[in-house]
Amino acid sequence: ARYTWNNNRDDEANIQGRLDRALVTSPWLDFFPTYTVTHCPSSISDHLAIVVNTAPTARLRRRRKVVRRFEEKWATLPACEEVIWGSWQ
Repeated sequence: ARYTWNNNRDDEANIQGRLDRALVTSPWLDFFPTYTVTHCPSSISDHLAIVVNTAPTARLRRRRKVVRRFEEKWATLPACEEVIWGSWQ
């Protein structure tokens, strides 16, 4: 579902938003690489329920490639060199 919440009003007064999300850590992703997240309709709430399925599935979920970029302005920060050295250790 694109939106996970709405204010239950009609037509132009209806407001929708993506408020409900699943949040995990990198180690969790390593442990459950084939997880899926599903938003399920609810008749008792204006939010959609979130179901996180950790069971392996027949088709593997594609991971999005994370693009990491260095911003030149970061080099002007006092802690920049320390952060770079620390990440290479």
